[in-house]
Amino acid sequence: MASEDVYRARYHESITDPDAFWAAEARNRIHWFKPFTRVRNV
Repeated sequence: MASEDVYRARYHESITDPDAFWAAEARNRIHWFKPFTRVRNV
């Protein structure tokens, strides 16, 4: 992470809206052959 402020902002985002956070992480970090439609299988 670039700084503690960036870390804290990302952490807050992961806590307040985990589905959006992890969807963005998955889209940015993994190449998908087929786009996913759900973030969690709960």
